[in-house]
Amino acid sequence: MESVEDAASRFGETGIDVDTFVLPDKWRRLVHPRRGGIARTPSRADEKLLDAVAERTAGEQAWIREVLDAPRSDVALVAEVRRHLDGDPSPAGAAAVAQMTGMHAPPGNAWADS
Repeated sequence: MESVEDAASRFGETGIDVDTFVLPDKWRRLVHPRRGGIARTPSRADEKLLDAVAERTAGEQAWIREVLDAPRSDVALVAEVRRHLDGDPSPAGAAAVAQMTGMHAPPGNAWADS
């Protein structure tokens, strides 16, 4: 246990604990969200990237349909993709569409936002 004298010398005359890091408020926007981390408001999706995802998906419709109709395609995943393409956002569906279309353009974060 620390004596009162030791605590006083550690905090010095200012009363500030120089051994404890305090994250500056201006840095909070730079923190990557994670479970148990600092709460942040989500950033808005970039509309241009979402449009690029929609365009890329539309351009690959024939290929996507071929994959979805293949007899060896996972039934549950096919349902997720169809649900996602029908306008009910599904993380699994978005990931599968991104994988089927190559995910090279637009960038990966755009697929996640979709």
